[in-house]
Amino acid sequence: MGFITRFCTAILILSLLWGCQSQTAKERFVLEGARVNVAGDTLNIQLQQQLNFSPAAVEALYNGVPLVMQWDLELRDGNNLTLLTTRERRAALRYLPLSERFQLEQLDSGATQSYPRLRHALRAMNQLQITVDNIPLAPGTYQMRARVRLDRADLPAPMQLPALVLMRWRHDSLWNQWPFEVSA
Repeated sequence: MGFITRFCTAILILSLLWGCQSQTAKERFVLEGARVNVAGDTLNIQLQQQLNFSPAAVEALYNGVPLVMQWDLELRDGNNLTLLTTRERRAALRYLPLSERFQLEQLDSGATQSYPRLRHALRAMNQLQITVDNIPLAPGTYQMRARVRLDRADLPAPMQLPALVLMRWRHDSLWNQWPFEVSA
């Protein structure tokens, strides 16, 4: 076996081993529950979640790397699970070293809030309000599905490849679903 073949094999094995690293539950994003209220053509969604970053993500945050979270939402018919609409919401968390504060920016609206500690910013994000307009729903049963993930494509270019391979950068929640009804 030539040097190039052995080198490529070693790189492949290392990348597979990096992908198999253990990850504790506290390093994941978890959607715990949701409440969906319908008001006319508007859905008001309140997500209860736990967003905990891995030590690598916290270190990157303190070193000036903004962390972008993305919430993917799907609305499905409750009877046949036909996909009716999808929406996504994004927010960026930054550390501002001059003021020693954390800034949370809703990328859809541009609204920002700042917090003195990371735990305060995370606590604020654990109760997320999302409003989805222009969704006319007939009376019946529906299902709202959601997930939250760290958008690794928004990391700086040198960090993107390791973030794809290393478990310490995988924060994605599982898809969760909640049924709700629209009455006449």
